[in-house]
Amino acid sequence: MEDVCLGDLTYAYVLGLRSGDAYETRDGYAYYRSGLTCLERPIQTTPVQSLDRAMGYVKIGYGGATRQIATCEALLAQCRDLRSIDNSAIELCELARGASDLIVDARSLSDSFNLISYPILKQAGGILCDLAGNSLDQVAIAKGQTVDYIACANAVLRDRVLLSLRDRGDHTYSDES
Repeated sequence: MEDVCLGDLTYAYVLGLRSGDAYETRDGYAYYRSGLTCLERPIQTTPVQSLDRAMGYVKIGYGGATRQIATCEALLAQCRDLRSIDNSAIELCELARGASDLIVDARSLSDSFNLISYPILKQAGGILCDLAGNSLDQVAIAKGQTVDYIACANAVLRDRVLLSLRDRGDHTYSDES
């Protein structure tokens, strides 16, 4: 049996248990339905391209704060606002609808199942890659498969995030430290 990879996914449905918001892909488009108004609309990522205007999510929980902060130190100082609000699936959907501009998870703790809402992000115009900028389309969705990732609203912002992560100087994380 062949592995199913992230790029093989074409459909996703995510329901926010706190908000009641729902996200779904249909007919090549991504949609958002508000839990408050029950109104549905197609969604698209933001056009934000500069880090000083970007807002996003940086995961620090589950014992991964040291690695995450070391990797993202320069980015933390450059962005308008970075935080984490919910699970990865919801945060990818928030990025897809333009409520944020980027996500970085460099904790080496997230499994590939955290990214199953990727079709929503992709159909809304977003990008998902590893910390070197390579597409995650070929990453298998499998138990034990951990994934560090960057999700961005567009290619220009992804490139700026990658530059910021590469410019972290002597503060890189090491398992030996």
